[in-house]
Amino acid sequence: MLQQVETSGRGSQPLTAKGWGAFFFPPIFVGTHLEMEAHQKLERDGRAFIKALDTEYKGRLVVVSQHGLVAIAEPARETALEFLNEIMAIVLFRSIPAYSVRNADLVECSIDPENREIARGHWLYGIIGSQAVLDVGFKGWLPKFYHPDNIRSFIKRAESMTASDNSHMDLMLLLETFTQHQQSAYTSAFLLGWTTVVRWLQARESLIRDKGGNSTAGASDGDWAAEERMEMLRLCGEIDSQTYDRMKALHRKWNAIINFAERATSSESEACFHFVLSLLRNTTLAPE
Repeated sequence: MLQQVETSGRGSQPLTAKGWGAFFFPPIFVGTHLEMEAHQKLERDGRAFIKALDTEYKGRLVVVSQHGLVAIAEPARETALEFLNEIMAIVLFRSIPAYSVRNADLVECSIDPENREIARGHWLYGIIGSQAVLDVGFKGWLPKFYHPDNIRSFIKRAESMTASDNSHMDLMLLLETFTQHQQSAYTSAFLLGWTTVVRWLQARESLIRDKGGNSTAGASDGDWAAEERMEMLRLCGEIDSQTYDRMKALHRKWNAIINFAERATSSESEACFHFVLSLLRNTTLAPE
C-alpha cells in the first residue's frame, strides 16, 4: 500500500507528490533500441522525460524514465537519498554498474500519483541540465539497454534485501566500494571492501557460536582478529581452501596498507570488489 505523501495543487490542477530523483550512473536506457530512436525524436520536440516504468518501494511511488531518472515520492531529502542508494546497491548486486548517489546528485521533483507520472514543470529544466552534464564525457557512447521488467524486479527485490541492518550495511559498503574504485580511489575502495569481509567473518563466527561450535572468543574484534577467524572457519569447513587463500591475500594487503603505508593498485581494488560481491552472493545475500 502506498504511503500517504504530501500533495499540492490549486483549483482543477492535478495534485502532485513532492519527491526526489537521481539518474543511474553510468547512464542506461530502460527500453529497446527502437524506443531510444523514438525518444531522441521526442527530445527534439521538447519532451525529454518519458516514463519507462512505475512501481513502489517501501510504500512510496517510484517512477523511472527511459533515460534512467529514478524519482521517488518521498518528501524528506535524506530518506529519499537512502532509498535511492538502496536501489542502486541492488542494481549493482545484480550486475548493472551503478554509482552511489550523493546529496548533490539529487533533483527535487513532483510526481503525479494518480497518473503515476513524473509531473511536468519548471524543475525539469534543472534535470535536463544535470543530464547534459552527465553526457559531456560520453560523446559517441552507446548506452546499455535494460528491459523495464528487469529494473522493476530489482527495485522490488531491494525492499526485502535491505530489511535487516546487516544486509543493508553490506550493500551500502559494496556500492561505495564500487564507486570509489571507479573514481580511482583504489586504496579507499580496497579498505571498504576489506571492511565487508571482516563483517562477514564476524557474522559467520557468530552463527557457529550460536550453534555451540568453536569460536575466537577472547580475541579482539575487527581486522586484528580476522586471521584467527579465517583459520577457525576453514577448520570448521565454513570456507573452502580457495576462499581462504583469497582472504589471506586480502588480509596481507590490508596489513601492508595499515602498517607500511602501501597503496592499493587498480587491479587489487577491483579484485577485492569482485571477491566481496561473490562472497555476498554466495552466502548472506544469496538470491532466493
